[in-house]
Amino acid sequence: MGGRLAAWALVTLATLGLVLPAVVIIVLQPKSTQKVTTFVNSTAPLDIYVVLDASGSVNDADWKESLLFAKDLTLQLNQSVPEFRAGLGWFATTYRNVFDVTSDLSAVARLPAGVSVKKGTTNTAAALCGNAFEATKLAEAGPKCRGGAYGKLKHAAEVSGGFEAVSGCEEQTSSSMIIMVTDGRPNTGEAHGSDLLPMLAAQFIKAETNTTILGILVGNPQQANREILYGLSSCCAPAAMALGEEGYPRCSEPVNESCAYMFQMKDYNALMRSVGIIEGTLKDELQCEGMEERIFTMADSRSLWFLLLLVPVLVHQLWQRCLLCVGKSSPDARCLTAPDQEMEMTAPAPTQPRPEPEAVQTFERFSPRSNWPAPISILQICPWRG
Repeated sequence: MGGRLAAWALVTLATLGLVLPAVVIIVLQPKSTQKVTTFVNSTAPLDIYVVLDASGSVNDADWKESLLFAKDLTLQLNQSVPEFRAGLGWFATTYRNVFDVTSDLSAVARLPAGVSVKKGTTNTAAALCGNAFEATKLAEAGPKCRGGAYGKLKHAAEVSGGFEAVSGCEEQTSSSMIIMVTDGRPNTGEAHGSDLLPMLAAQFIKAETNTTILGILVGNPQQANREILYGLSSCCAPAAMALGEEGYPRCSEPVNESCAYMFQMKDYNALMRSVGIIEGTLKDELQCEGMEERIFTMADSRSLWFLLLLVPVLVHQLWQRCLLCVGKSSPDARCLTAPDQEMEMTAPAPTQPRPEPEAVQTFERFSPRSNWPAPISILQICPWRG
């Protein structure tokens, strides 16, 4: 009886060793994380501020064309750049904001309606850094450049927090851009305080910020005007900017004809026709190959494998138990245990003489009719022995 209990105890323990860990694993649900990094072609986010020349040299028809250009370019970029915001302003003697940098382009879609201008001179420094901008050297330009196109872009980034950086595009220089459309050179000297102001404004923006200046010259074929706008644009490195003999900014480096930040149009009609070209060029500049990381969380099935180590133990105990059951129920097992049990039951009384044994070995059992034990043959217990 004790052996049977021990066998069942071992079987029970082996079973619990398999079942309990499995239950714990299922309840706690252990998980494993896997990080997968893939290379993807990304498009950097873009904030733009389009600032249009509204000086006296721009007639009403050309002004309408410039507004339509701003509208079409903005809406097309909104379609091709996943994360995009835009703002609009104009400049003459002073700078005026039309609408702030935003992802809601409903006001753009209504252009040219709702925009009125006041003609005047060409105050390029105010267009870039605001009407209050004053400086005599680059170190003074930073604290004073708070308005204009740059001020609106900076304010949008501060208020909304900007776009989330795309992995691999963190160093993309064109994530913030000023698009300046003008038909002439900036007015300098007494008209706007200093010959240095346009150059200092552009130099600060290009050197100290992550903002790109794209210049579009319309309807002025003079090479000098092109060189001036080229020097103000991001085609010219900040350190290469210098004042020319006439007091206008120039670039001391050779002109890069393939630079993506300078365009020259024959007239405003040509400007309208070039929207697709400019949009495609800007989109190409925003392309970058980045790395995208994805973290997958999944059930950790590996923890279940160790349960297999307990399977042989369970099988071994079950096999022993089966052998024990088979042995208990077989005739051989009965023969192995019966003689001892019968011998204990038929021990003779010490005062009675035992009869002579017969030819066949017998065991004795007590008969209810006599005090003498009645003989019984082992063949009666195990008839297959003989």
